[in-house]
Amino acid sequence: MEISSKTTDIIYGYVRKDLEPSILDVIWRVGASLLIGGLLSMFFCGQFGIGFSTMAKGWNHAVHAHMGAVQCAIVCGVAFSVVPVFILRFLSSGVLFRKIIRHYGFAQGGLILVAGSAMYFGGSFMNELANIGIWSLSAFIGFKLIGLIVDEASQLLLSPSEI
Repeated sequence: MEISSKTTDIIYGYVRKDLEPSILDVIWRVGASLLIGGLLSMFFCGQFGIGFSTMAKGWNHAVHAHMGAVQCAIVCGVAFSVVPVFILRFLSSGVLFRKIIRHYGFAQGGLILVAGSAMYFGGSFMNELANIGIWSLSAFIGFKLIGLIVDEASQLLLSPSEI
């Protein structure tokens, strides 16, 4: 069975688009993943006093009761970043996911800072303003590390003969 040149061109076009995404494509995918995944994560772990379930509110109060503000910002930032990585993977092809995770740190970091700032100013735990930076940095590092793990795991699952 031979593949037509039109089909080949279409496939190359998709791959080229994934390898060289527009900044708007990256921003909407990362933004949507943070919005959807961040909201979902807030059913399990409250952020800055905002939680969408009794479990999230209880977890938030328990963490604050047992940790200082800095440690809490670190734990909550990483907890916030877990679900959005999987949402981003769902919204992207494997090639595009890899490109975004490995090459668009400024978009990720900037949107995480915006999300953290919105929750901080809308939440009930407004400790020190530095908490936004600490939370954002830990969320960014968590997003990057979990993204790299998801990317590498999917690569291993797709090519078991190379293991």
